[in-house]
Amino acid sequence: HESELKALAQAALPSPYADICMQSQDTFVQAIYQACVPHYAAGRICLLGDAGALASPVSTAGALKAMDDALSLAQALTPAGDLDAELMAWSDTRCAEGNYLSRFGQQRARAMILQDKDWGGMDADSFTAWFAAVNTLDEG
Repeated sequence: HESELKALAQAALPSPYADICMQSQDTFVQAIYQACVPHYAAGRICLLGDAGALASPVSTAGALKAMDDALSLAQALTPAGDLDAELMAWSDTRCAEGNYLSRFGQQRARAMILQDKDWGGMDADSFTAWFAAVNTLDEG
C-alpha cells in the first residue's frame, strides 16, 4: 500500500511535500479533520476544546482553546443565574469563536501547505506581507 500512498502524494501534494513522501520509508497518513458544531451546549451538556471545533494544527490553538473554553464557561455561570440561559449565551459566543478558528485554520492550511510557495525566492518584505495576509482571515 505504500506505493499507492506515494503515488497519491506525488499527484496531490505540492512538490516539496511530495518529495519528502517519496524519500520516506514506512510512509503512513495521519488524517487531519476540521469541523464546526452548531452549538457548544445542549441542555446541560457542554463541549470544550476540540470537541467544540476541530481546527487545523496550523491554527496553533489546540490546548489554548480548551483552556479558554473552560475559563469562559466558569465566567459565564453565576450562582443565582438562570443556568440554561447562561449556557446558551456561552454556547453562542464559543460557537462563533470556534467557527472563526476553524475557518482561520483552513485558510492557513491552504496557504502554508496546499499552495506551492517559492520560499527561497521570498525576501524579508515579501515574506512579511505574505505572512500577514495568511494570518488575517479572509471573511469572503
